[in-house]
Amino acid sequence: MGWTKIAFISNRDGNPEIYRMNSDGTGQTRLTNNAASDIMPAFSPDGTKIAFASNRDGNYEIYVMNSDGTGQTRFTNNAASDNYPSWLNDGTKISFSSMRDGNSQIYAMNANSTNMTRLTNDTFIDDQPAWCPTGGAIFFTSWGTNNTPQVMFMGMGPNAGMGPFPFTSNPEGN
Repeated sequence: MGWTKIAFISNRDGNPEIYRMNSDGTGQTRLTNNAASDIMPAFSPDGTKIAFASNRDGNYEIYVMNSDGTGQTRFTNNAASDNYPSWLNDGTKISFSSMRDGNSQIYAMNANSTNMTRLTNDTFIDDQPAWCPTGGAIFFTSWGTNNTPQVMFMGMGPNAGMGPFPFTSNPEGN
């Protein structure tokens, strides 16, 4: 099944807001409308929800809304920034990066905002998580030695406990 909708951000109305459109570019619809920045939209696998980051409550937090923009609900609540939401392929979990423990690390929670779990624990900046299509691993960017990015992966689900391991070969990375 191909994608029929695309979520994107635009500041055409004065600040970053989330829009949705058909895959052919028609039907552009504004989904968020506030003075804050709403960014990083990610459709749920079934297309019914969109996770995104917003600073409408003072710092970036993860929110989820219906794909038509209704039901906007705050899913994280922390004094530190939470960003880069990503859905597990079956829609049961959302991963994200957070500064809540000092430096940016990867976290996951159930798709109903319960069971917050820290997935990475290192001295590097880890962000931009993305689930493997099978759900057996999560990929993320780790900003290692000399602030050089490296794509890493670690096992999840039945592969939990594996990694993290480098996925790209960057001799200056971690």
